[in-house]
Amino acid sequence: MAALPPGVARAEGGAYPLTEFFKPTMSSGAALSPSGNRIAVAENLGNDENPVSAIDFIDAADPEGQRRRVPLGAVMVSFIDWASDERLLVSVIMKAETSARSQAGSNRRVAGVEYYMRRTVSVNATTGEVVLLFSDQRNRMRNSFDMGRIIDMLPNDSDHVLLATWEADGVMGLYRVNVNTGAATRIERGGSGTYHWRAVNGVPVLRHDMNSRSTVETIMVRAPGETEWKVARRTRVREAPDFLWVGAGETPGKVLVIARFDNEDVQSVREMDLTTTALGPPLNPRPGRDVAYGLPDSAGNYLGAAYYGERLEYEFVDPALAVHHRALNRFFGNTCNVHFTDVDMARNRFIARVDGPAEPGAWFFYDKAARAIVNLGQARDLDPARLGAGEVLQVQTRDDAAIEAYLTAPPGGRPGPLVVLPHGGPEVRDTPSWDRQVQVLAAQGWWVLRPNFRGSGGYGQEFAQQGWTRWGDRMQDDVEDAVAHAIAAKGLDASKVAIMGTSYGAYAALMGAVKRPDL
Repeated sequence: MAALPPGVARAEGGAYPLTEFFKPTMSSGAALSPSGNRIAVAENLGNDENPVSAIDFIDAADPEGQRRRVPLGAVMVSFIDWASDERLLVSVIMKAETSARSQAGSNRRVAGVEYYMRRTVSVNATTGEVVLLFSDQRNRMRNSFDMGRIIDMLPNDSDHVLLATWEADGVMGLYRVNVNTGAATRIERGGSGTYHWRAVNGVPVLRHDMNSRSTVETIMVRAPGETEWKVARRTRVREAPDFLWVGAGETPGKVLVIARFDNEDVQSVREMDLTTTALGPPLNPRPGRDVAYGLPDSAGNYLGAAYYGERLEYEFVDPALAVHHRALNRFFGNTCNVHFTDVDMARNRFIARVDGPAEPGAWFFYDKAARAIVNLGQARDLDPARLGAGEVLQVQTRDDAAIEAYLTAPPGGRPGPLVVLPHGGPEVRDTPSWDRQVQVLAAQGWWVLRPNFRGSGGYGQEFAQQGWTRWGDRMQDDVEDAVAHAIAAKGLDASKVAIMGTSYGAYAALMGAVKRPDL
């Protein structure tokens, strides 16, 4: 076996073969009941061709004890969440095929067509009973591919949830659905372009409409007690998103959204008045960073805002929560993103989804009082020691600006060629998260570089605007400067560099070949 350069670790067991990255996922989600007493984990027992799924129920007081499994059959689970302490909602994807048929006026038969449907089921955590929602509307189920859009879990109503589905005339309807029986009652119809709602305590307060060409989105709002919808804002679809829903606010008649004033640099969580559509001051802002999402607890109360720094971080309303998030980060070696996906009403028990450059995704249960951290499930059985390690590079550009780039080494960190992957968008950003494409390339011996060049999103409006009208020059220069930094930092071979991308990244790859064929 060849000797490695000084300071380079050997990947125990060697790099994974490609097939390991494309195996079916194992666990697909975990959820904590509102009281924090029960845990549910969605497990994939089949494969892409023949999906089979089940739900495992766990007593949160004994998270490593015996699990109770409820089979779901030949479906793929896309989402789970608790409607109450007794009932779990599961959004499932089912595969079906049309019957073969004869063409009119011909003896030829046309083969059946494979298609997918989304449905929602309610599972009783005590008895294992499975109820199909909308089960009292067979005609609607036969004619709708998508009946799994959960709008409001109704935390104050343990028997019902709000779901949206398409009507026979192509208009979206909003339904109150009984999670015990599956029976549904329509409470509202949308407009001709409505494709989504937001609700607070069962009252629709915000509606998303799209124009007929799917080029402009209109946000409509309606305060509780009002009868007419009014326009809050319009946004061109091709522009970077600048308005996102968070949830209910503490003040009646107000909700929390993510938005930015024209004179501000970063997007922040803030209140919006449903009567006037006015936006309040930012909550928990962070200079130079757009908020990634707002974090609520199981009752819908706002806990804080998430940002990407060196990894995922939170600005909490309650500083005590920051102590526990930092402790979890230390538990994972400060190398992963620890997302709180569920927080009970007592704020004592948590579900965290953990991912990172060398962590494909896992769900952990954290009990603050019991001082317990328990692995609930994982997306893939991949040992981080056999994957490429990632790090953040702080790159100084040729005009003395500063950008970040993510560099992933081949397993063991041995010398090899470098490939730079400019992201698409371009007003989006790469994060220090799991990226299967990156690890597939690293397993083949590549060093993989992902620069957040000027013009990327996530770093505030000023950073994004520095890329406006600068495609092919400043934005391309930043990519080249990141490459030069990585080569110098790691002693890589400057004659073995590739560039590859999709969407805007494809444009950058082509411009790289045009401008710097020598590189």
